[in-house]
Amino acid sequence: ALLENDNYEEALDYCNRAIDHNTRKSRYDDSWLYYCRGNINSLMHDFDGAIADFNKAFELTPKKDDAHRTRILINRSGCYYYNKDYTNTERDLLDAFNYDDGTKFGDILASLGDLYLKIGDYQRVIKCSDMLLDAYIYPAYAHYQKAYAYFGLGDNKAAIDNKLEIMWLELISNILKSRGRKADLTLPVGGQ
Repeated sequence: ALLENDNYEEALDYCNRAIDHNTRKSRYDDSWLYYCRGNINSLMHDFDGAIADFNKAFELTPKKDDAHRTRILINRSGCYYYNKDYTNTERDLLDAFNYDDGTKFGDILASLGDLYLKIGDYQRVIKCSDMLLDAYIYPAYAHYQKAYAYFGLGDNKAAIDNKLEIMWLELISNILKSRGRKADLTLPVGGQ
């Protein structure tokens, strides 16, 4: 509730007190508390503090909890990204594939595509986008990434073709929404 009202300072204080007074002293509970504090620090743009909390959360996470490890890696990668530490951004996203059960596959690929766009590695952007399209995950976003990659490579025809695909998907999405049907074809939940 505190985060929904942008009460980050109060939420951070609450998390600090919970960490200091965690009576269960379970590694798993501590992991979640550090993970929550990392997210709060990230929202407050304290990326170094968030990275430290995510490191601690990862260390305390039980080996069997791959889903939690995946979330930590994805969130920590975002902090590295905003700190312009692209090497660690990529490392965390690639490591997240090792723990992912498939539920974050699209978010990881979309984030990798964003990273590769940022550093100008257009061939890898296209590879990530093609994987998203093959899995039919975030198709409009995949075409968006491909369009910018093709512009970066100087292939304006391919870029325009991908822009047209985006327009087509948005048109379909709008028609379905106007008929009361779910049509989330455009953007990933996560991503950089």
